[in-house]
Amino acid sequence: MNSDKPQISRRALLGSLGLFALSSRSLAVNVAQCLQVNDLDRRVWEEELESWVPKQMWDMHSHLGLYRFDVDPNRDKSRHYGLNAAELEKTADLETLQACNALLYPGRRVIPFVLPNPYQYCDCMNLNQWAAEEVKKQSEAACTMVVKPDMSAEYIDREVRRNRFIGYKPYMWYSRIANWRESRITDFLTEPQLEVANQYGLIMALHLSKRAAISDPENLADLERLSSTYPRVRWLLLHNARSYAAWAIEKAAPRLRNIPNVWLESSSVCEADAFYATFTLLGANRFCYGSDDLAVGVTRGKYIAWGYGWEQLDGNNFPVKISHCDGRMTFVRYEMLRAIKRAAKYAGLSTSQVEDIFYGNGNRLVAEARADLNRALGGDAKPR
Repeated sequence: MNSDKPQISRRALLGSLGLFALSSRSLAVNVAQCLQVNDLDRRVWEEELESWVPKQMWDMHSHLGLYRFDVDPNRDKSRHYGLNAAELEKTADLETLQACNALLYPGRRVIPFVLPNPYQYCDCMNLNQWAAEEVKKQSEAACTMVVKPDMSAEYIDREVRRNRFIGYKPYMWYSRIANWRESRITDFLTEPQLEVANQYGLIMALHLSKRAAISDPENLADLERLSSTYPRVRWLLLHNARSYAAWAIEKAAPRLRNIPNVWLESSSVCEADAFYATFTLLGANRFCYGSDDLAVGVTRGKYIAWGYGWEQLDGNNFPVKISHCDGRMTFVRYEMLRAIKRAAKYAGLSTSQVEDIFYGNGNRLVAEARADLNRALGGDAKPR
């Protein structure tokens, strides 16, 4: 691939996946067309990752969604995505996700922990129902439900019972305060909702707010209080507790390590020092693999950290025109895996600990939550 060729954006990628899925009989061929795996990608996988990535994986940060559930009244979807309305009907479904996994992780068995895509303007009721139906197509997969703070505890209880949702996917831009980027946890996840989650032992897939992320004193205080008040709730802190570099987890570790019902996952973080800090200060036994796909891990580029900031570097915000080296970008998934591998090596993790990061820890977390839900509801605690 030419190094100065524009890289596909995240939104365009999702649209392209939907377009390819509709335009040909072979979905796998269409995903291959869209992702365009090249010699650089194959070199990274074959030389650095293939012999190291375990054969079975729980992806504890998988997204599914269709753009018909994105009801932003100000977005001209057909113009923005270059697709007509019919083509928007199918985008990031389970089949497309599985095809991407098969292409980029050849020979691996990947089980998704599904977070329906929390669109800012979201038809949550229909999105959640659709996602629950999609997850039925892979027997071991698990599904959460998008939760907004205006949803009543009674409504959520009915939905958990009806679809056997194993957790919630709240998001900070549903916050009840105007400056949602500085929200406390209970600004976008209410305590009556947590009472329902506590009853069933559900998993909270939590994207923390605030500039200091996990190191923010209010975030830590909220996690300490809420984990004590609702001890059966399992907190899965996304993006390495939103610690894209080591400084946030280093500051938070002395308090965070004393909260027993907290887990972290890896998605989007590409800095080895961030994972090294997690492994050495918190341990690897409550850390899980996650891709943030679709559609972060399958984009090209890398999340980089500087000062007290972080952002994805890609061909749109950093056009690469260099000749002193191979300046092409590989997939964010691969950059994340490279960072986990280096951190695991430097932290002295064993093969079994690496296997637990990719499968065992997530499998235990889901199995324990399913067992609690099963005891509370009776029967098989999977979507029915």
